[in-house]
Amino acid sequence: MDTEVTFQGGSGLRIAGVLTSPPYVRDGISVVLVGGSGPSTRHNDGFFVPLRKHLRNAGIMVLSYDKRGVGDSQGGWETATVDDLAADACAALAFLRHQPGTNPDRTSIFGHSEGGWVALRACLEDEPPALMVLNSCPGVSFIDSEVFAQERAGLSPIEASEWRRLLGGLVEMADDGQCVDVARQQLDGARQQTWFQRVEAAGFDLTDTMWSQLQAWGSYDPGVDLRQCGVTTRALFGGDDPLVPVDDSIKAYDRTAALAGRSHTNRVFPGAGHRMSSRDSVEPVPGYLEYVRRSVVSVPSGRGSRLASGDDNIDHHRFH
Repeated sequence: MDTEVTFQGGSGLRIAGVLTSPPYVRDGISVVLVGGSGPSTRHNDGFFVPLRKHLRNAGIMVLSYDKRGVGDSQGGWETATVDDLAADACAALAFLRHQPGTNPDRTSIFGHSEGGWVALRACLEDEPPALMVLNSCPGVSFIDSEVFAQERAGLSPIEASEWRRLLGGLVEMADDGQCVDVARQQLDGARQQTWFQRVEAAGFDLTDTMWSQLQAWGSYDPGVDLRQCGVTTRALFGGDDPLVPVDDSIKAYDRTAALAGRSHTNRVFPGAGHRMSSRDSVEPVPGYLEYVRRSVVSVPSGRGSRLASGDDNIDHHRFH
């Protein structure tokens, strides 16, 4: 059953979403879904719909919500920082934990793409969830991710270095509080370059909204948060993801897990893209939904605790 709900997020904003409840909650298990970048709704462009259904059918309660400033939620997503969005995610966790039938110590958080960074920051707060699932979430910085995406789109290594230099300069200007018109002037010379014309053709456009996003996210690097996070983590990747540097992300997750003493596993789904579907389908690749279910069902009892070995036969290995 889906129920429209509202709760108070960060800064007292009203956040709206949907609570998906099974007839009976299995062992009190529940999960919050956090959407990706841009104006993501509770459905996350439809990606969360089959996921909610699959988890509900397994007896798991699910809460997904409209990002602040989107749908029926108050606020503005364009200028929201990782701290702003993490405050909303923490409020969602608190709301879900108070629902009848849930066990507060068996609540997980699932973050897709940028939402994984939000979930990660939420896991550093006083009452972290028992499990964090990072779905198609880069383990490297915002700039590294953007450069990788353009390399996958066709930039040569030399051109990618130029793009990194240009993007880094824009981020520095955003951090310094420069206005977008000054930043646009920096692009005049680059527009004469064939490689930058391809970057623009791929969707780069320094609008007011993009400038606000650079101010909010341009300097973000998950490494700092990962080195502090002790919450049991699953990182799920599409083997054909054009936006996430999978190999570099896995290395970063493994390295920081060792430093933080975090129980961490990686799973790569061959042929899957950023939204865990293959190129010729909009449906999740075989095995994906079931793996998410088994991950959430295996949630350890206790907030931020480590996974008990052998729970629900979870496969702890990357495969191709």
